[in-house]
Amino acid sequence: MSWSPTSNPRTRWVIAAVVVFFNLPLLHFYLLRAPPKTTTSVPWRDDFTDPAKLEANYFSTGGLWRLRNGALVSPGVKNNPLWLRAEVPNDVAIDVDVKGLTAEGDARLELAGDGATGGSGYQLVHGNSGSAFGRLGIVGTPTLDARLSEARAKGAVVSSLDDLVKQGLFLADQGLKVDLRFPPLGVGRTVHERVERVGAELRWYVDGVEVARFVDPFPLGGKGHDRVGLSGWEGTLEFDDFTVTPISAFGQGAAAAPVAKPAGPFADDFDRASLGEHWQGLAMNQASIVDGALHFSQLRNRPIWLDTPLPDNARIRFRARTLSPEGDVKIEAWGDGHSGYTGDPRLAYTATGYVFIAGGWRNTISVIARQHEHTPDRIERNDFHLEPGRWYAWVIERRDGHLTWQLDGEPFLEMNDAQQLRGPDNHFFGFSGWDTTVEFDDLAIEAL
Repeated sequence: MSWSPTSNPRTRWVIAAVVVFFNLPLLHFYLLRAPPKTTTSVPWRDDFTDPAKLEANYFSTGGLWRLRNGALVSPGVKNNPLWLRAEVPNDVAIDVDVKGLTAEGDARLELAGDGATGGSGYQLVHGNSGSAFGRLGIVGTPTLDARLSEARAKGAVVSSLDDLVKQGLFLADQGLKVDLRFPPLGVGRTVHERVERVGAELRWYVDGVEVARFVDPFPLGGKGHDRVGLSGWEGTLEFDDFTVTPISAFGQGAAAAPVAKPAGPFADDFDRASLGEHWQGLAMNQASIVDGALHFSQLRNRPIWLDTPLPDNARIRFRARTLSPEGDVKIEAWGDGHSGYTGDPRLAYTATGYVFIAGGWRNTISVIARQHEHTPDRIERNDFHLEPGRWYAWVIERRDGHLTWQLDGEPFLEMNDAQQLRGPDNHFFGFSGWDTTVEFDDLAIEAL
């Protein structure tokens, strides 16, 4: 009789003990249903340059997740998400850049999952041969069309998910898949994925364009549905610039609060390859350095904040230009240094500081506004229009409650504020914008 390691009972017990030991974390989860421990919190941002950050703050039950050249690589992880070890609120925005490196594509983002199991929450799959939205699973999960057809075959009169719910034909613990048609992920091309969830509604954007919207009649939430993860299937993918941002009832989001440091002076000529450590915000993926200037578009009221505080009384100088005939050059001063707008783009944004807009509203109105740029108490003029491509020299000064703004050395607008914005939530400067492509250069800040 031939010998094998498992023919000896003692050897079998040793092998079993080793298997159990190395799988204790998974056994603990599956038997006790406790989510993996949290090691961090949201808001969260990761550019995937720090292996220690990856090791400490993520969890996966499988897949050879690793960092390479400043990106997170997932080589055929077979629906084993890399979960962020943080509790994620129901109302949240997720942003991530994705590049498909092989023909399979199939980038996956999972929201409201359990932190260990693929398909335990909402899955958004962007592939090359097709894309899909899944609730409680993708593989083997019935599509909405299939559920409607099954109900009709049984005599039900249904035409929508709402009809299925009203007639008790779709329940809270059931999965659902919706097949989607929009441009494929591609190979070697980076796309920006954004998912917003507010209440029962999820919206999915690819490169700023809404590609899908889903309203869940039984919204997933609470323990077991409070984690977010990145995943894939057979293809090799790269993920980068991953952010998780809570959304308030008013659409306000926030990056990490700036670390306390002394107020200015500060100067930046942007003569380098990347924006660097002094700048942060909710839309860093939209910003870049082009020919020695800060360049961005579609910032959508998510300022790029400087981490060095402004003095209460200060002079701010820089050059700015729009590359669009619609104008719209905007900055925010004496704000909180981390907030931005993440809600419905049709609704108004309430800034945390003073907002200065040249050529706004399709190059028709310029304003200084105290937080609310759409209210009647803003200071405005409508006799000025920005020339696309032309650089303008801005000088903004604040002396206590008096703010002045010069453009190309000439007085432009001024405001007196009897209730000055002061304190730790009103100490920072940010370059902002809406849809147009704008550039900034030669920033200088000094105390007065």
